[in-house]
Amino acid sequence: QKGRDLLYVHKYREALPYLSEAIRLKPDFAQAWNARGFAYMLAGNDKAALADLDEALRLNPKYGNAYKNRSIVRGRLGD
Repeated sequence: QKGRDLLYVHKYREALPYLSEAIRLKPDFAQAWNARGFAYMLAGNDKAALADLDEALRLNPKYGNAYKNRSIVRGRLGD
């Protein structure tokens, strides 16, 4: 939750360690992968964002928000 709270106050880089810890504790939690991908996206690390968003969608192929975030990243990468 701490990572998500930091996202809401636009502290994207500060959120990353908390979101990474959430993934370490529960690697099958698609929402954590999406949240970290979103943080990477907003921090300007599109390649890391894309990898996390792909994983979120692998874990939950019906995760609409992850598709939305991934489409933004793919567009920025020229895809």
